[in-house]
Amino acid sequence: MRNFIMTMFAVIALVGISTNAMAGETVKIAWSHYTGWEPLGFMQDSGILAKWNEKYGTDVQIVFVGDYIDSLTLYSSGQFQGVSVTNMDVLAIPGVGGTHSTALIVGDYSNGNDGLVLKGYSSLSEVDTNINIVEYSVSHYLLARCAEMEGVDLDSLTLENTMDADIPAVVEATDNIAAVSWNPMLMTIQNLEGVSVVCTSAQIPGEIIDMVVVSDDVDENSRKALVGAWYETMALMQAGDVKTLEFMAEQAGSSVSDFEAQLETTAMFYNAADAVAFTRDATLKATMTSVVNFSFNAGVYDGVSTPDELGVRFADGSVMGDASNVMLTFDPSVMQMAADGGL
Repeated sequence: MRNFIMTMFAVIALVGISTNAMAGETVKIAWSHYTGWEPLGFMQDSGILAKWNEKYGTDVQIVFVGDYIDSLTLYSSGQFQGVSVTNMDVLAIPGVGGTHSTALIVGDYSNGNDGLVLKGYSSLSEVDTNINIVEYSVSHYLLARCAEMEGVDLDSLTLENTMDADIPAVVEATDNIAAVSWNPMLMTIQNLEGVSVVCTSAQIPGEIIDMVVVSDDVDENSRKALVGAWYETMALMQAGDVKTLEFMAEQAGSSVSDFEAQLETTAMFYNAADAVAFTRDATLKATMTSVVNFSFNAGVYDGVSTPDELGVRFADGSVMGDASNVMLTFDPSVMQMAADGGL
């Protein structure tokens, strides 16, 4: 994972930082496949976003990028003005690279979508083989939290960096194995013979957060158009609109039943008021402290000398870390407009 961070810096150096979008210019939002981000593709292709663009005289475009890390790299280099990202990765890649991000949409948190699986073992303390995992990702964070809850020293575990798509086959072919994965791969793994899921993100609710962030150059009307389209889509999902769910399931490469099962382990904030309340809750500060400390200790923040070097500003204006180097701001103001019916 550190290798891709170093590669990201090389790409940024070659491409350079653009001036991004100002009022009236195209605003491009990059996204990649994940249950909580499938609404973005639907918004673009269904015409919902176009309707909100017309309302605000904006040109927000949502563009699919097949690889999650590539989407973050492109955002960090200024080729996109927004991206779908987790609360951990937004600091590890754009933040370390010098891009300040505003969490415009706090869409959901993983509530079982990520899990630690064992085969041939009954507990993490018994594991004496390598653990297959995407290192320095939210899977790594989940493993650290699972180990903490079981009283296992994370440093005593040996990790084997494995591509997420390869983990199901590795688990199936191995008699004694431990692995960490996320949906839809986790759904495949947990149905394999002899596999047990011993710890999931449902045990750390609210800690793995999925967001849509934007750079400072995105104008207010573009932010309103994006948030308005998002919550119109949320209303359709919450109502169980068949065509909407069918579109998202096909887009994700799954059946409707599988997609609905994934939604059950995704704590979606269908109502803007719920997202605002989550963003304003004091628990978020404790979560970000945990995430930042883990990331620093694990070596995720390449070139950062202390965990306080990257600042995070919360909805109440308080700052965790260096107030002169804020790289992530939780600003629920536009979501609040949606909650109040003001968009």
